[in-house]
Amino acid sequence: MSPAPIVIASHVIDDPLRMLAQRATLPGAFGYDHSAHALRVAAARGVLLADRLALALHGSWMVNSRATSPVFRRWLQEPARHAWILLDAVLADGPEGWASLADDERAVAAQAVAMLCGGDVGVAAVSKVLALLHPQTMCLMDDHAIAFLGLGYEFAPGEEKGTAGASWFVPALDAFSAAAVANRDALTALAAAHTAAVLDATQALDRVLWVASYGERFFPAE
Repeated sequence: MSPAPIVIASHVIDDPLRMLAQRATLPGAFGYDHSAHALRVAAARGVLLADRLALALHGSWMVNSRATSPVFRRWLQEPARHAWILLDAVLADGPEGWASLADDERAVAAQAVAMLCGGDVGVAAVSKVLALLHPQTMCLMDDHAIAFLGLGYEFAPGEEKGTAGASWFVPALDAFSAAAVANRDALTALAAAHTAAVLDATQALDRVLWVASYGERFFPAE
């Protein structure tokens, strides 16, 4: 039996398993998923955030992060290191945990992301690191994905630029978390049916979101 359709904002995704399989043919996406699982295992075995962060930074390049190596250097030093610690405290418990946060905790998260962004660094680059560190909660916040979530974000057409700023972090994660909770059973079955990498329900939603919002262009209809 094929996994059930997935509903994201006003969009109904009828064949999400096909989308996951298509995405897994992309070398960067395939490597990113295996890296996320390896970092999840490392966290479960007690590897500290500081050590996992150093690995996650260059791993984010596999999904076309526009952050440069000088940005990575900044992110590994204070005050940026403190921002990662703050985010680690609020992203550990999945979509349900995020949705249950108090307003002051969400404000702390927004401030931490703002500290990491700036210049040419948008929320997409930050999210691509966080999705390796917290795959149970995070989505990749590319411009197309934010718009697909129904948030009204407007950007120039064409190639993905990752221009959305830090202010989109909380709204995007709110909308994504709501979709993850609403589709929980279907996403759990979808993740179990995908064989190219170990994904959980939240990751399955994120990968489908990317293909539906932007990635379909890499897979022209036969």
